[in-house]
Amino acid sequence: QFRHALENANVRFDELSDADLAAGGSKLSTYKLVIMPLSVDLTTEGVSAITEFVRGGGKLVITDANGMPQPNGIAIDGLAGVSVTKQNNLSDKQKVEWPRTPFAVSEEFAIGTVRSDVTLSEGAQQLAKWMDSTGREAAPAIVRKGGCLFITWAPGLQGEITANSNLISLALEELVPGITQTAAVQISYA
Repeated sequence: QFRHALENANVRFDELSDADLAAGGSKLSTYKLVIMPLSVDLTTEGVSAITEFVRGGGKLVITDANGMPQPNGIAIDGLAGVSVTKQNNLSDKQKVEWPRTPFAVSEEFAIGTVRSDVTLSEGAQQLAKWMDSTGREAAPAIVRKGGCLFITWAPGLQGEITANSNLISLALEELVPGITQTAAVQISYA
């Protein structure tokens, strides 16, 4: 499902396995950006490889996994400046609003969508927010810390494909401007 969201955003990507991550940061160093969809847990070697990649200037997008992260998943989420506190099923339609310049973005998500509630660590910045049906801010939707982003829902599993593709494109552009317009872009996800 996540593949479809990337394809609809016109993003070319490679898939990396746990074995690729176990090989260390050298495999990742050939990429500008790594996407970790549905991240709940990872091997210790995988955490080391991803951490080395980010410290070396690589960009990382993490999406929620519809489950509470395990210890190594918590470490990866921490790179993006978040700690998942609980999972929340939407009981009303909500929107993700991203007040970007020059054009703000607003995408609607249906009742039943699962999102993570997160707390932000020092230095983390909320880029987009969940807004409830009454127009009140409900929770952070997209958070950035340095070269890492955390998306609080699971694109491909939650939400409509066009909304997900639009928000993913914007997230990728936030980290690497021009990346979605580059014909030869290579993005991996583990």
